[in-house]
Amino acid sequence: TRFRNVTGVQTCALPIYVQALIVAEGIKNVRLLEQVPKGALPEIFTLSDVGLVGFSKSPIFNYGISPNKMFDYLAHDLPVVLYCDSKNNPVVNSGGGFQTPAEDPAALAAAIRKLMSMTPDARREMGRRGKEYLAQNHNLSKTAAHYLEIAEEVSRARASRPR
Repeated sequence: TRFRNVTGVQTCALPIYVQALIVAEGIKNVRLLEQVPKGALPEIFTLSDVGLVGFSKSPIFNYGISPNKMFDYLAHDLPVVLYCDSKNNPVVNSGGGFQTPAEDPAALAAAIRKLMSMTPDARREMGRRGKEYLAQNHNLSKTAAHYLEIAEEVSRARASRPR
């Protein structure tokens, strides 16, 4: 199996390690894009087989992550390779892709090879799981309703306190 294109977002350490891997392996079908207008994403994703999102090591990621491009990839049914040390993230939680440790190009290459070894149907199913998870757990209506519940709960608690 060969990918037509792999799309990556240039954030933190991802370009350094991925560019080194691209050169070392002689890979011709990986594109690392600079910032792209949001309106151009659907066309790019249509031409892509997998999305890469990566960050360098940082303790901040112990609390979770929410990069826009990761959500864009998931929303467009793309399996995602997440190159980040995060214990709580939609890619793993959904089964919508693979996570590799940050700053580990061999693990990144292994994840991409694992995706390549899967059938196109299996990759599509992985992308579907990510999109379904996103719709169920990260949609604006549900998030707004959750925040409203919290605000109402806080308001009731404050109103019931003696003054």
